[in-house]
Amino acid sequence: MFIEVLQLGVQSLFGSNWIDMTEDIVSINSGRCRCGKYRFRVFGEPFWVSYCHCSDCRKATGAPVAVFAGFKSDEVKLFGEKATTYKSIPEVKRLFCSRCGTPIGYQDARLPGEIYYYIGVLEEQSKVVPQLHAWISERLDWLSIADDLPRYQHFSRPR
Repeated sequence: MFIEVLQLGVQSLFGSNWIDMTEDIVSINSGRCRCGKYRFRVFGEPFWVSYCHCSDCRKATGAPVAVFAGFKSDEVKLFGEKATTYKSIPEVKRLFCSRCGTPIGYQDARLPGEIYYYIGVLEEQSKVVPQLHAWISERLDWLSIADDLPRYQHFSRPR
């Protein structure tokens, strides 16, 4: 609430450039798609950072393994235009930019109040370090894993 009041006050003093002057002070991280049409700021630490080896994430990202960071939805503020979405499975809504095609992340209806961003869209990628591997049962045979992180055969969290 205080931050919103501060933003309104700064906006009234300085016009439309207020966002760059206030939100950099309090946000933990920010992100955007390749073209910048979809932008966001995060005001909390990720509560979950994971590699995902499932075929659905591979298809959504075009990569042999996806890495994502989970945030509470109420700690994320969107700027610019909304992401385009599609349901890859009934419970999962994938987000991507309709202009540049960047895969942005996903939301799972079974995990309400959470949003997961692929770390490639984050500006401070080094701040989010994976904690585990999910869906190791679908890992590509040729992909070697040389870490000691926990490995889950399927989901790493109950749904």
